[in-house]
Amino acid sequence: MKKIALLVFTVFLISMSSMTVSANTSDNSSENSFAKTVLKNIIAQEYDIDHMDKSDLSLRKEVIYNFNIEKYGSIYEFEYKDNFLYGYMILSKKKIDSKWEYHINEISFESKTPYFDLSAKNVYLSYGNYLEYKNGVLVDSYSRLEYNYQEMVDYVDFIDIEFPSGGVEQVQEPETFNYCYYTSDEVTTNFGFPLLHTGSYLQFNQSNNCAPTAGTEITLFFDAWEPSLVEDVDPLFYNGSIQNFKGYDYFYVNPYSTEKPLIANLERFYYDDMETNSWGADLSLILTGPVPSITYVNTGIGTLPTKFYDSLYNYFYSKGLILHSVPIIESENSNFGYVGESMSDSDNWTVYKQQIDYNRPVVMQLGLDWSFDYTLLHLSNISLDNESGIGSYKYSEYPPFSAHVVVGYGYKTFSYYQCSNGNYPWIIREDEFMIVANGWGKKSYINIEDNDIGVAYGLYITHIGSC
Repeated sequence: MKKIALLVFTVFLISMSSMTVSANTSDNSSENSFAKTVLKNIIAQEYDIDHMDKSDLSLRKEVIYNFNIEKYGSIYEFEYKDNFLYGYMILSKKKIDSKWEYHINEISFESKTPYFDLSAKNVYLSYGNYLEYKNGVLVDSYSRLEYNYQEMVDYVDFIDIEFPSGGVEQVQEPETFNYCYYTSDEVTTNFGFPLLHTGSYLQFNQSNNCAPTAGTEITLFFDAWEPSLVEDVDPLFYNGSIQNFKGYDYFYVNPYSTEKPLIANLERFYYDDMETNSWGADLSLILTGPVPSITYVNTGIGTLPTKFYDSLYNYFYSKGLILHSVPIIESENSNFGYVGESMSDSDNWTVYKQQIDYNRPVVMQLGLDWSFDYTLLHLSNISLDNESGIGSYKYSEYPPFSAHVVVGYGYKTFSYYQCSNGNYPWIIREDEFMIVANGWGKKSYINIEDNDIGVAYGLYITHIGSC
């Protein structure tokens, strides 16, 4: 994981919840106006500012580049009213039919810029991953470790990696197949699972917060049996029944609900207690430029796995409960980062299904190895047309240099049959998936053949003093 051709990837549990705002304009010069309008609207909305003039918002723009050192878009450092609010926005663009289309990859209110060397080219790989390129060398913006650019290019070519453009999902070409009819079988934890959204990072000035979001989901799940876990929040059931959990998206807080702010506050507690984005030591950096100076930045991005589990364990213990873990996947380090495994390896799938059958959610860390894209199959990208007998899956791929935590709470099998022609029908294809809370307020599937899982373990609770 610390070879010259690789980025150090000791941070994970990073949320990929980047915003995607787009607009078409006929002139590239209108990019600045578009950026200012977007920022003005977001700041006014998120901070309840009734009146905000564009003149109150100052911008500083720099070009950003992709891995191939090709122009990719811009980073806007912004400041509102004498440093009352500040941050940055990364915007990518492409020209379609002589018009520019802009996409907002991410917005941060935590620092003015993730780039520090004013003489280098700003390279953007994905959400939370920033490099600086100069004289054939790539420098990690936070750790300041240096990498030979050509060696990285050669390695990428060797393993045939295609870097997606930025930190948004890349929907793959559909995987199509023929069938006559299909059956499906689904098993989930009792009552399902609460589905929360990492969108609270705007509400609470957060980023990379998929770990505290998952921790909140897990706590609310067990709250159905141990109501003291989250006081003043009822188990998340529809209308008091025990059929299905509600899916909470607490970015949009209902002003008439007393539960949603409490749930969001629990997530905020985990965000702080897990030291999300603040676990690294401060590092002094000498900035090159017209006025050299020294600044301090935190090198810890995301949430460390030990802090994730320790925070959950301590919280449950404070409520009189022991949180136990059952290992499923524990990847070893290699020269190229964590070695990803799939649920189909060894007896992983058997153990995973046992955990679900025992009503135990499974924490999973995706995308630990920098060379792997982790993939999810969203329900909207499954097409099964019984009339034509054609089915397809369109997997969503998320780029290397990123990671994400999800919680497995079920498994599903699709069995596809050939027409019998008078004979007993037979299965021609069978696909098995994990059902996961994807961290964005919905459920998704992960194919058990995908080898993008670095860590996975089941969770269950007992009372302190019990066997």
